[in-house]
Amino acid sequence: FVLRDQIKLLDFFLNDIINRIVEISENKILISVEELKKYPKEILGELFLKIFQEKLTLDFSYDTFSKLEKLLKSQTGISIELGKSLIGIKERNSIILAPKENEETFEKEVFINDEIFIGNSIISIKSVKKIPDYSKNKNIEYISGDLINDRMLIRNWNKGDKIKLLGMKGTKRVSDVLTDLKVPVIERKKQLVLLNDKEIVWIIGKKISENYKITSNTKKKLKLCLS
Repeated sequence: FVLRDQIKLLDFFLNDIINRIVEISENKILISVEELKKYPKEILGELFLKIFQEKLTLDFSYDTFSKLEKLLKSQTGISIELGKSLIGIKERNSIILAPKENEETFEKEVFINDEIFIGNSIISIKSVKKIPDYSKNKNIEYISGDLINDRMLIRNWNKGDKIKLLGMKGTKRVSDVLTDLKVPVIERKKQLVLLNDKEIVWIIGKKISENYKITSNTKKKLKLCLS
């Protein structure tokens, strides 16, 4: 009876922790890093075991626990494989457990005064005569079209991609821009960029290039929109 009571008490204790530090968002599980660091290795092992068995319905091994321990101590942005179907990602405030997705590459031409559908989103490039003095919508940008070809390209960003941000003299890696903007690692892989002659014009929904900013000499204005 004593052992049974102890098991019940441990189960109650673990459920209480999970309710406080675990968040289930769509198909992802987010676990507070700050809270995890409060508990000893023995509790962490039982905690992850319960999460894997009850929340993920997956087997849990000592090897998996060792990987999660290392992930907890690693720097932001690190990701690890936790079996054939799961990955773990270290973010600033949480460890994310998410299904391993097939990396689908996207690449498609887009023309001025055209729009393309990407999943549930629409990206359009329209010629305009006037632009507002200020726009709070980060998904709408206005650029100079004087140097733009009629045919542009939208694709996933690649390692090594660079952009000259507004106000900068030099270029910056797209990966560093996404890090500065605190874009979650799991979302970075899906980030798209708009190119003109192999030069990045727009980190879509994020930043535009200094080389395409509108000036008093601009003759052709374009509206970029993500909706």
